[in-house]
Amino acid sequence: MLLSVVGYPIAHSLSPLLFDYFSTKYHISLHYSRIAMNNIDDFIKYFDENKNIFDGFNITYPLKNEIYSIWQQHSDIPLGIKSCNTLICKPNIKIYNTDYLAFRHILNKEIKDQWNQAIILGSGMTAAVCAWELINYDKPITIFYHKNTNYDYFPKTKNIHYKPLNEFRESTDSKAIVINTLSPLANYDFLPNKIFKATAVIDADYRNKPLENIALSNNIDYIDGYHWLYYQGIEAFKLFTNQANLPVEYDEKWLKTNKYDKIALIGMSGAGKTTVGKLLAKKINYEFLDIDDQIEKKENKSISQIFADEGEEFFRQLETKMLNELINFDKIIISTGGGIIKNEKNREFLKNNFFNIFLNVSIDEALERLQQNETRPLLSGNIKDNWNKIWYERRLLYYETADYIINSDQNNVDLIYEDIKEIIKK
Repeated sequence: MLLSVVGYPIAHSLSPLLFDYFSTKYHISLHYSRIAMNNIDDFIKYFDENKNIFDGFNITYPLKNEIYSIWQQHSDIPLGIKSCNTLICKPNIKIYNTDYLAFRHILNKEIKDQWNQAIILGSGMTAAVCAWELINYDKPITIFYHKNTNYDYFPKTKNIHYKPLNEFRESTDSKAIVINTLSPLANYDFLPNKIFKATAVIDADYRNKPLENIALSNNIDYIDGYHWLYYQGIEAFKLFTNQANLPVEYDEKWLKTNKYDKIALIGMSGAGKTTVGKLLAKKINYEFLDIDDQIEKKENKSISQIFADEGEEFFRQLETKMLNELINFDKIIISTGGGIIKNEKNREFLKNNFFNIFLNVSIDEALERLQQNETRPLLSGNIKDNWNKIWYERRLLYYETADYIINSDQNNVDLIYEDIKEIIKK
């Protein structure tokens, strides 16, 4: 089973860790990656090209609303919620939103009935999802908005009141729940300095926890974004795998620390692995190594000559040896040969030891870069036909190895850098 989360920024996403945990726990084999994409037209093109390969996608910012609008005729989302975070590809297209189920689980399992009013910080789509669930409890709801609010996304009910975020005060009573749906990049200067009252604070995002200290220092129950991610994730996992009866009790064992001190660039010839690798290494102060260059130095032969003298299988073994030599390096970016993923040992080694960035390039862009490069041993003859043939032979292997996928037609070094600079600091 092949799954991915789509959006931008996306490198920070812990969904791959969560689904890997579910895969192990429930003995269902899958690979889950991240696709960096923030344009709906790009996603539609990508979806049309790959819908027969991927089983499904989780959707995050900024594509939730647009994907809902496009595929709403295939929706199994409660009326009023106009966003999609789960897209099933097989056997038929179906869209869902599991965020409201995650919020429902938090209310019913962790808050229970210990509240008499709800306060939502933020007025985006996540806030709207919360509001649609909260109206089922027939209790007052106050939405503190930061910027412009699209009221069409919210329920039309007298129980909902709107106030500017700068009017948020400490005077919530002890039976209120506070739900933070603001962006991780939001300015939290509005938070009160005085004693804060509430029965519980719920964070929708796990990247930052600006309300955690306030909650814990005032003996208020705090539910972090990891719970939200887990609950929406298990509901999506149930949909992807058609396992409706899986338990949904929160299990903290899924959370573990990932290291990003070894980055591998994978992709076809012409994807720009060397170009991107050198520029990215300079930006993040990592060492850059090209595996093909390292092999040529060690064998004192060009890659073409190694293929001619010893054959492809021998060369793949050299790649495996080189990967093993690099395992002791920290803070490195490696550029791999286009066919390194053909060897199962190489794929497993990369998945176990590297953060693998797949540079997904179009054939036209790749061929323009290659310009009949004679040093590419598998691309001699009719280069376009050969490139296409190799691409379709390897496509699934790239997807099954990748941790992060991005279109590299424009050598998006800055986009990659802006996305991964947060995670490599951890």
